[in-house]
Amino acid sequence: MLYWFEAEILPGIEPLALAELRRIADDIDHVGAGAVRFRFTGALSTLSTLRMSTTIYALGRFAEPRPRALLGHANLQRIVDACQHVRAGWPAATFTTLRVSAAGENSTVMRRLRDELAGQLGLIATDGDGDLLVRLRRADDADGWDVLIRLTPRPLASRAWRRCSRPGALAAPLAAAMMELTEPSPSDVVVNLCCGSATLLIERGARAPWNTAWGIDLDADALACASENLTAAGMHARVHLAAHDARALPFDDEYASVICADLPYGRLVGSHHDNLQLYPALITEAARIARPRARMALISHEVRLLEQTLQRAAAWWRVRQWLRVRVSGMTPVVAVLERTDHRA
Repeated sequence: MLYWFEAEILPGIEPLALAELRRIADDIDHVGAGAVRFRFTGALSTLSTLRMSTTIYALGRFAEPRPRALLGHANLQRIVDACQHVRAGWPAATFTTLRVSAAGENSTVMRRLRDELAGQLGLIATDGDGDLLVRLRRADDADGWDVLIRLTPRPLASRAWRRCSRPGALAAPLAAAMMELTEPSPSDVVVNLCCGSATLLIERGARAPWNTAWGIDLDADALACASENLTAAGMHARVHLAAHDARALPFDDEYASVICADLPYGRLVGSHHDNLQLYPALITEAARIARPRARMALISHEVRLLEQTLQRAAAWWRVRQWLRVRVSGMTPVVAVLERTDHRA
């Protein structure tokens, strides 16, 4: 039986992911940078519903000084049993390959461990992306070994709905965290500017129903990609997609209660020169369509430009939160804003 687990979390959104975990975990044992260790005794399928964790592992600790001892009959059987427990909640053909990931994973001992596990589990050993991933690492106190078994054939961050991706597409757990910060309500009118592949919309729709939702983008390819992903997520009928300039929107004043955008940041998408005009115009137009106390969540790598733009728009937008996150080697900022009662 499995009791202890570890969640990998994008640095910067730990408080949000931790709040999500606390709703289901029996006990939170340890919170570190980018990881949370917790106790859980429910159905493993429940852990697969977590949206702000990138990966969940079953965690076993072995008080052995050397990894060779994991090849002993009792230790090996314990690992096999845990792997079988993870597999039991999935259709029989879900897991076909096995990877053992560890420092020195090409050593003789690690190769033997991988091959022994693969043989007893009836899986194909691989050096690539295995359906069943087993990680080994030194325990915190360096007096033993942790064995971590991923609960899903792919990381939780690899959403099944993502049939189409765009350059610079937002990581789904980060999108889920952004939309959580908008305090979702079933009465929301949601407008996603620069919607790209619709990651923000899909993660918002998975969290709670809305009254109305729009995805706005000038790029026809982006809208086609968004349509494909929304269809895969079962949300296509719930979202209006439209080609419009985010600086000149077709909505009445005070139309939206939630606005969100993954802003172009001049590397994979757009250019810094274009952003100098885009950011102020977009934030001004967002203020026009926003209801009093509407919430807006933005993410950008153009941190200084966004900060300067919001300082100039302080009469319209109050900064509620300013989060620095780390994803794919970059450190964008998430700005969560509230519309003031001031009207231009």
